[in-house]
Amino acid sequence: MLTFKNFRGINNISNEKKKSETFLSGAVNVDVGLDAELRRRRGMEMLKPGCYRQLWEGSSMVLAIRDGGALVRVVPQGEDVEIHPSLGPARLWCCELPDGRVIFSNGLVQGMTDGAGYTDWGVAQPSESGTATAVAGALPAGRYAWAVTLRRDSDGLESQAVVGGLVELEQGGGLLLTDLPRRPGHSLQVYLTTAGGEVFMHAGQAQGSAFSYLRDGQDLARPCRTMHLGMPPVGRLHAVWGSRVLVAQGRVLWASTPHGWSHFALGRDFKQFGADITLVQPVGGGIFIGTEKELAFLAGSEFDALVYTRLMSAPVLLGSGAEAPGRRVRRGDGAGFGRAMLCIAGGWVVAGHDDGMLEPLTEGIYRAELGAEVVSAFRTVDGIPQYEALAYEHASV
Repeated sequence: MLTFKNFRGINNISNEKKKSETFLSGAVNVDVGLDAELRRRRGMEMLKPGCYRQLWEGSSMVLAIRDGGALVRVVPQGEDVEIHPSLGPARLWCCELPDGRVIFSNGLVQGMTDGAGYTDWGVAQPSESGTATAVAGALPAGRYAWAVTLRRDSDGLESQAVVGGLVELEQGGGLLLTDLPRRPGHSLQVYLTTAGGEVFMHAGQAQGSAFSYLRDGQDLARPCRTMHLGMPPVGRLHAVWGSRVLVAQGRVLWASTPHGWSHFALGRDFKQFGADITLVQPVGGGIFIGTEKELAFLAGSEFDALVYTRLMSAPVLLGSGAEAPGRRVRRGDGAGFGRAMLCIAGGWVVAGHDDGMLEPLTEGIYRAELGAEVVSAFRTVDGIPQYEALAYEHASV
C-alpha cells in the first residue's frame, strides 16, 4: 500500500519532477475519499446477461439499446420490455418529464415512452384539410374559413391545424366538408371562423371522412389552441427547464410552450448560437449552454427575456454535462447551493452554479483528453461526490 503525504489529486499537466508527493500523474480503478485517502474502486457484478448498449437511468425507468438495435426498458429481475423494435445503433438521448414519461431520440427518430410502449412525441398534422361545399343551414351570410386537427385518442394530444380555403355563404347557409383525412387512433377535430372572422373556433368532431355544420354559429366559443404549434424538432440534449422542454438541434435551441411539452412555436421560441450546441444544462437561475466554440449562461426565468453572457471561449465536450446538487460542488473556498452542473470545457472540468458563476475545478492541474464525445454522470458513492466522464466509443460497447 502506498502512502502519500499532503495528497491533493491527479495532475497530468506539471512536469513530473515538480509534482513531489502531493500529486499523481494518473490513477486507475481508484476512488479518492473526502479526506484525500485513496481506496480501490469497487468491482462490478453482472445483473443480466446480454448485449446492452447506451444505458440510460432515470427515476422512473432504465432504458438501453439491446442486441440488434431495439430500445428496451431494462428489468433487472425479469424480462425486458421492448419499447421500440429498431432504434438502431446511433447514440441515444433521453429526458425524463415530471410525470415520469421519457423522451428518447437518436437524432433521426424520436418518441415518448411510459415504460410499456411508445408514442410519437407530438402529433403530426393532417395531410390535407378536405373539400368544402356550401349547403343549406342557419349560418349568417359571409365568408367562412375552416381548419382541421388530429387528436390522439390515447392521451388527447392535438396536432397543429391545417387551414382550408374560404367559402362564401348566403343567409341561412351551412358547410359540408368531405374528403377529410383519417388516421387510426386519432379523431379529426374541425374548427370554423365566424362570418368574416379570423379566429378558428371548435365546431365538432368528424365522423368518418365527412363533417357538416348547419347551426347558427352561436356555439362557436372554444378557440383552436394548437393553431401555429408544430411537433417537437428532432434533436439531442433535451432538458426540462421550468414548465418547458428544451431541445438542441444543430446551432438552434428550441423551447416548448409553457406546460406544453409536445408543442413548439417554431417561428418564435428559439435561440441561435454561433456553433453546434453540445451542452444544455438548466440550473435555478438560467441555462448553461455549451457549443463547439464557447460556454455561455442564459440568465433569467422567461425564455423571451434570457440574458446571454459568454463565460469561456473554448469548446464544450459533447455529452459532458451533468446535473449535481450545489452543496456537493466547490464554490470558491466553500460549497454551492441549489442546483449546479459540471462539464468539460476547453479540456478542463468546470462547475456552473445557480447564479451563473463558473468555478474552474481542474484548470492548470488536470486536462481531460477523451475524444470528441463522452457519456457523463454525477453520483455520490459512500458519501463521496463523483463526476464521471467516459469516452463514448468505450461507453457504447
